[in-house]
Amino acid sequence: MSMARVYGANDSSSESDYESSSSSNSGEVLAKPVQVSYHEDKSITGSEGSEGSGRSEADQDFTNLRSGLYSWWFQVLGDYTSRNLTFPSDKFAAISCLAKELNTTFLNETGSEDNYVAGIWLGALGDCLLWRPQWPIDMQRERPKLDRAPSWSWARWDVPCTPCADNWPKLRPECRVMEYAGHTVELMTSNRYGGIKNATLQIRVGLAEITWYDAFEASGRVGGYHMSMTGSQERIGVVKFDTTDGHERGKGEEKFYAMQVMVQNVPVHNPAGLVLRKVGNEHNYERLGVFQLDTEHLETLSALRKDIITLV
Repeated sequence: MSMARVYGANDSSSESDYESSSSSNSGEVLAKPVQVSYHEDKSITGSEGSEGSGRSEADQDFTNLRSGLYSWWFQVLGDYTSRNLTFPSDKFAAISCLAKELNTTFLNETGSEDNYVAGIWLGALGDCLLWRPQWPIDMQRERPKLDRAPSWSWARWDVPCTPCADNWPKLRPECRVMEYAGHTVELMTSNRYGGIKNATLQIRVGLAEITWYDAFEASGRVGGYHMSMTGSQERIGVVKFDTTDGHERGKGEEKFYAMQVMVQNVPVHNPAGLVLRKVGNEHNYERLGVFQLDTEHLETLSALRKDIITLV
């Protein structure tokens, strides 16, 4: 039986329950799962949407400070995911101290913490969602035994993952296309940086139905697939799947969607958004990979009607 808790914007969690339970009952299951929910009517302290359109020099310094801290985290992830864990199930636990340290730094340097959900920081949500495996994952060899993380988290896989953010994450509101609408997370223990049982993200965003075709090679291996809007022959970008069997799903009648996350700039280096498919109910979507837009189509998906969807 899980213990339900709801946190507002000014609430904080403590590691004390986790530490006491782990020290007193080694070898046993730790604390019961904790259910945590956030909603769009609760402001996200330090989130992407906190800056105004007219920024003073102090505001810019504040944004640069936050960007630098997130940049440090992305460097940590690039190194961490390339290492082999003795117990892959410890994917979150093994990095939890660094996540806690970063949040403490946020509190000390900016006056407020960020929210950490399944390895993702909500204050840099757009940049955090745009990661990709260093190579497509061979599902016959590397499928995790347990779904320890949602499809949108880098922690789902046991392979090196590359954060796609530039050296300085783009935190200004005009750099992103989607809007955060809420999330839920069910923790394994009271340690909010540790393992999870379940997590979802609610995003307000426009979706475009897409198709892909004709794989092409980059650096001697399959680098991606040409992408077009469903019903059109015109290429608008490139799809790169997380797994080696991702492209096989496009051969049936199932529908697939492009969700633009960030405004893409010229020259085009990084992904603009996620490739999704529907799962379960009408508004639930699962990540399959990322996409880049061609230079002449950078605005193609920006003006789509936005609805709230759930990423699982």
